[in-house]
Amino acid sequence: MTRMKDYLSRNFASKVTAREVAAAAGLSVSRALHLFRAHAGVSLSAYIARQRVDYAVYLLKNTDRSMAEIASECGFFDQSHFTKTFRALQGQPPLRYRRRMEDPASAGDPLTRLSPRSP
Repeated sequence: MTRMKDYLSRNFASKVTAREVAAAAGLSVSRALHLFRAHAGVSLSAYIARQRVDYAVYLLKNTDRSMAEIASECGFFDQSHFTKTFRALQGQPPLRYRRRMEDPASAGDPLTRLSPRSP
């Protein structure tokens, strides 16, 4: 299991196949996938998606790169795939996430951003 996770931590941003992960651990594909799910508690594809989104979170917090650049660097096919996966795992699209990290008060409910009216 350690070899598979090590391989994934080095290669998650590129196209990763089950065959490559299994080969890194010296296992058959079916055995590797079975062991991976048993030990990680999620499928290989779900684990890779989580690693990519976690790296995207880091980039959103610490860089000013565009969504397309982040999507590419994290190994997503395109920005649409990135947004869909990010939203599924983080509960919000990446641009909204970035805005909330930059200014938590302004990213909430749109009504709370309105200034109070003078009496």
